[in-house]
Amino acid sequence: MKNNHIPRSIKLLNTLSKVSFWFTVGVSIIILFVIIYLLFGGNLEGDIKFGDNNYKNFNEVSFLSKLWLLIITALAITPVILITHFFSKFMNLVYNGKYFEIETIKFLKWISYLLLSIFLVGIFSEFLITIDSSFNDSLSSNLNFQADNISLSLPIFALILWVLSHIFSQGAKMKKLNDLTI
Repeated sequence: MKNNHIPRSIKLLNTLSKVSFWFTVGVSIIILFVIIYLLFGGNLEGDIKFGDNNYKNFNEVSFLSKLWLLIITALAITPVILITHFFSKFMNLVYNGKYFEIETIKFLKWISYLLLSIFLVGIFSEFLITIDSSFNDSLSSNLNFQADNISLSLPIFALILWVLSHIFSQGAKMKKLNDLTI
């Protein structure tokens, strides 16, 4: 007799993964609309820092810097949305009892690739902000790249998920061989 009891933790994670996906999509759309508003002349006052430059109003920021902000934000938001989507799909398959299926494991692998891409976008954005601030500062003749805000936790977590996906794929192959034997 097969046990169809699904643990409450799996049910909760499945529900939270779906809610987090739609929440991420909603927040991402709002962020992109705000940046597009600012790109085309919208007003936002506050302490704004791009590279080494400080501004009191977003209208003082160059169009190129605003465009970089939009591009970097879109490059960062896209993998985040995809991660929440793939995690939702992963949890749905786990909820349905498909633990050691190749399709389930592919979602883990994709999540690890996307986490690595977020890390690379972070490095790329730090580099672009440095380049943009050095172009805006005509007295600067050399380019110094500092990656102060970059953490290694994302690539380490991505590597762990990637290794787990390979371990689980071997488990899926063993399960498939076991199902074929009498």
